[in-house]
Amino acid sequence: GTQRGDKHNTSTWTWHLGMSTAETSTWRSMLVPISVVAAAILAAWPALVAYEVKKLEKPKYRVVKTLLGKKNKVEIRTYEPYVVAEYEAKEGTDMDNALSGGFRAIAGYIFARDQPETTKQKIAMTSPVRLEMEGGEKHKVSFVMPSKYNKDNLPPCNNQEVNIREVGETTVAALTFSGSRRSITPKTIHDKKNRILDVLRENDLTGDPETVMVYQYHPPFTLGFLRKNEVLLKVQETTR
Repeated sequence: GTQRGDKHNTSTWTWHLGMSTAETSTWRSMLVPISVVAAAILAAWPALVAYEVKKLEKPKYRVVKTLLGKKNKVEIRTYEPYVVAEYEAKEGTDMDNALSGGFRAIAGYIFARDQPETTKQKIAMTSPVRLEMEGGEKHKVSFVMPSKYNKDNLPPCNNQEVNIREVGETTVAALTFSGSRRSITPKTIHDKKNRILDVLRENDLTGDPETVMVYQYHPPFTLGFLRKNEVLLKVQETTR
């Protein structure tokens, strides 16, 4: 009796949908390859995102030297001047809240939501998203503006939390590593900072431990092994 009821129910549903049993079978046969294609797209999505990020403009630098420590490789880089749109979180704000608040505020600017009507223009996204940590208490989040802009030709920002400023030529020590967004914790950053300082000491160089910069090149949802992250310290003394 149960089997007859099930068949009757199936027939009733297909009748209500205006489909015959043959049409139902046809749809099922069509949905199988569609689901396979959808699975393939989902599998390829992280690689596509990584490829798109690779094409984004990034701040220009030259590698002064590469230092090989006992366990880590550190690059000494000199960055050319660039302009950033920067958000400074209130003192005491934790890193995650600073990043999310900063991203929202700066995105509102580059997508022209927080610009005057008369000068509205969308600004291209660049990479990386920059985080500066000062003494563990202050957090500044910033996006580098495309190189065609300077401080004078960028549109004004209506959001007073976003500051447009110039960053001069800077020499830094950079340690590159992969890892998910969740793995980028204050403890991780502290560990990477100490590794950089160790390599600098091994090479008779001095880094500034008070201001730590964290560069994240990929969106948070990118798989950890595809995400490029960096911790950077300003170098106080180096031979160019």
